[in-house]
Amino acid sequence: KLLDRFDYRLDLDKILIPDILRILNYDIDKFTYLSNSKDILKEFQEWTNNKDLLIIDNEYTSNYLSTLPNKKYSILKYLNLKYTDDVINIIMNKYKLEPSNYITDLLYEALIYESNSKN
Repeated sequence: KLLDRFDYRLDLDKILIPDILRILNYDIDKFTYLSNSKDILKEFQEWTNNKDLLIIDNEYTSNYLSTLPNKKYSILKYLNLKYTDDVINIIMNKYKLEPSNYITDLLYEALIYESNSKN
């Protein structure tokens, strides 16, 4: 059961890449916005309370979360996949998931399908 969601973003006026702004142009009112990524990371660390993290194991995510003391595990290991640039599309196809603005929801649903298939 999904109990909580960490929905923070960088203030839109701080994002200087137009393509990124277009990608993030959904559910704008559902996010908490902060002025810098260090504050977002600090809030995330408090939110995780040093619990283990399942992450998309790519260079960006690993680098971004490198200062957190949490243990980090690749979620792709549990989905029997390797990282590729289109891994989210692969996950959606593999588990027949509907598109979502929230990658976390897709990953969560994929984990449920994978877990149920082992029972």
